[in-house]
Amino acid sequence: MYKEFFGFEIMPFNTTPDSSFFFASEQHNEALARLRYAITERKGFVLITGEIGSGKTTVCHTLLSQLGGTVKTALITNTHITGKELLREICTEYELVTSKSTRLQLLHKLNDFLISQLANDNNAVIIIDEAQNLTPRVLEEVRLISNLETDKSKLVQIILMGQPELSEKLELPQLKQLKQRIVTRYHLYPISDDEAEQYIFHRLNIAGSNGHKIFSHSAIQEIILYAGGIPRLINIICDQALLHAYSEGSHKVDDDIVRDVIEEFLPPHKIKEAEEKKLIRQEFIATQGKKGLQYSDEKDKEKKKKAGFWSKFFTRNTTILDDDASNDDDEGILIEFEGINFNKIDQFNRRFGRYLLGKPEKNRLVVRTDYFDKFQSELKKEGIFIETPD
Repeated sequence: MYKEFFGFEIMPFNTTPDSSFFFASEQHNEALARLRYAITERKGFVLITGEIGSGKTTVCHTLLSQLGGTVKTALITNTHITGKELLREICTEYELVTSKSTRLQLLHKLNDFLISQLANDNNAVIIIDEAQNLTPRVLEEVRLISNLETDKSKLVQIILMGQPELSEKLELPQLKQLKQRIVTRYHLYPISDDEAEQYIFHRLNIAGSNGHKIFSHSAIQEIILYAGGIPRLINIICDQALLHAYSEGSHKVDDDIVRDVIEEFLPPHKIKEAEEKKLIRQEFIATQGKKGLQYSDEKDKEKKKKAGFWSKFFTRNTTILDDDASNDDDEGILIEFEGINFNKIDQFNRRFGRYLLGKPEKNRLVVRTDYFDKFQSELKKEGIFIETPD
């Protein structure tokens, strides 16, 4: 509708997983690289998780577009199914005849197909999107499929993609064997503020904007704030903002248009949450030079980016203190946070949990002694330094 008005060749902000619009953020590139590695090296199970709209399916379609003809893929998107229905779907994707076949017959057909692919030096991949919807019983069926292997090689590589609940489901005792087979896992977090801005320009350029500045700086900042780093939300807000500008006969999108769109799409309590988040971020940035987090000597813009990262997890500015640098591997190293509470404990735990002993509490966490240096290094990448006693 507005495509010709703005001179686009294609619509820039559709929510379909179009691989031609793939935005190579650091973490989306990492997820893609891990998937390619697992397939090429025949590693077996891979787990990719992320919040709704974080770009999992786009990564999947980008992967499919990059695989050569020697990789045979079965993409499963309907996950409200039984174990037998899953087997039938996989066989259908591989163009195997499945009519009136029993579960055992389906498994034999799949096994014969996979062996023939290996004999022809081909690889086989099963990608299950929205895997969090699979019941534990069906997930166990997936594990049984992974048993199809030779003494030297995996016959099929299985990629599970889903929302964070999938990771939680894999913690169930009855899925212990499946969990142990996962050789690599990766979680897609919301993209940073800088990446969100680049993401908007990236999609506009691919659509044919020819570098024209359609969104004002203030409009982009409003989009970044309310979308919270979720690509799908960015797409929705940008698409509707362009439609509003078109209806007003304007070739520019300003912050007033964006706010109108947000008020239409977000319920009142969500708008209030976003406004509170904005105030917290402003307070965080305003106080960063007075006390609390120490920053490396970088430009102000970069400092704001780091503060924005840390404010994802905490409700206000803080000083990080090493309270007890114990050398006891069992006790770990206790770190307390002055004057703050964790805002997103689960999200923090998914990001840094491998370095911790247990989940963080409201204002403290315990880092594994043998991983403390690595934990410090990860934070240092964000421009954040842990103050330790002399």
